[in-house]
Parts: sequence; structure tokens; C-alpha cells
Amino acid sequence: MSGCSAPFHANRYRIVVPTPITHDTAALACSATEHLLSINTADEQAGVDGLAAASNVSSYWLAGSYDPASSSWTGTGECPPYYAWGPQQPTFGSGEQFVIRATGLGTQAATPTAAAGVICEAN
Repeated sequence: MSGCSAPFHANRYRIVVPTPITHDTAALACSATEHLLSINTADEQAGVDGLAAASNVSSYWLAGSYDPASSSWTGTGECPPYYAWGPQQPTFGSGEQFVIRATGLGTQAATPTAAAGVICEAN
């Protein structure tokens, strides 16, 4: 887990789709050298929130999902995810298995048919 607490560097991120799209479409939007954004620290969350705000992206997908077998929210890669959950989140409603970060609302549980922008992170 050597890079789990690495400082935020804006050049690692690319806003690919600023307009809202579904999770499955978002997962395909990143190039072969990128992955759907995975937040690992509060510093990284604050930096990405700033990039999103500067580009008028009001919500964006985060990598990770709910794992019913372990009853936990998981991220991708070797680092544990950092989810700054909004009020009364995460919810476990029908099909809420993915994660969206929304301006003013914090991190939210979402269904695959919800819509948000896409920020990709370099591998």
C-alpha cells in the first residue's frame, strides 16, 4: 500500500464526461491507461472536488461497489477506499450498489442507472 497516502496531484486526473451518464457507460469511458476514479484519502477527495467544481461537474462516479458477501463497500486496487458519505448514507435501497460523489451532498450510494459525470485516474 505504498501509494495509499500519496499527496494529490491534479495531473493524475482527467475529466472525461462532464455530463451525467450511467455507471456501465462511465466504466467504459476511461482509456486503457486509466481507471474510474478511486478516492483513497481526504486530501485526494478535496483535490478532486476542486477539479470537478472548476469544470462545472456537479457529480461524478467513484470506483467501488457494495459487496453483500462481506457487507461492506469496497474500492479498487490495493488501497482502501475513502468515502466521505453524505447525511443518511450509505443507503441500502433497491440496487444501490455503486458510488457517486455529488456537490453539496457528499458521497452517495447509487443504482447502476443513476447518472453522473466521469473523472478518470491514471493507473
